[in-house]
Amino acid sequence: IAASTCIHTPCAVATFAIPNPLRALAPGLFGLVCENRVCVDDARRLAEAQELLQRARADVTRKLGAPHALPLALFCSSEECFRTFGKRRSTAETFGGKTILIGPRGWAAHFVRHELIHVAQYEKLGFIRAWRGPRWINEGMAYSLSEDPRRPLPAPLEAWRAQYERRLGGERDAALWAKVEALYSTDEARIEWKR
Repeated sequence: IAASTCIHTPCAVATFAIPNPLRALAPGLFGLVCENRVCVDDARRLAEAQELLQRARADVTRKLGAPHALPLALFCSSEECFRTFGKRRSTAETFGGKTILIGPRGWAAHFVRHELIHVAQYEKLGFIRAWRGPRWINEGMAYSLSEDPRRPLPAPLEAWRAQYERRLGGERDAALWAKVEALYSTDEARIEWKR
């Protein structure tokens, strides 16, 4: 069903019954314009979103290796769009390593890199380990390697970034993933699991 058709029919009501992250599977139903796995709510900003994503991918690839699959990237210029797909308090989100969602405050390189780092974690570590792993590894890595300029970050984010940088900060690509794998096999990693 085309998005324009759905807006004026009963399917518009039905689509909003879909939980927020699952809506990312069919962004066209919610008014987004998509091209080459990049979707925007404002078609005038499609080229900007594509360039931002391309540069972020190149940066993350240099640090963590090339991904096997590229995520679908949803860029929202409005809060309404962002709330359609995501949480209210975040700036950007990753859904299972398959989709990233960038909110109106997230159109900056470090936010896009942060979410692509989470995508890499899902790919390299697997869904459960990336989602439930120690916060200092998954969030610390994302804040550090994304080169987030905010210093200090709010607590506990800054502590996670500092712990990551102390323990793994100099590592990149295969050497980094090998050390993360070793940490995941220790009792310490099991104790620090979140959620």
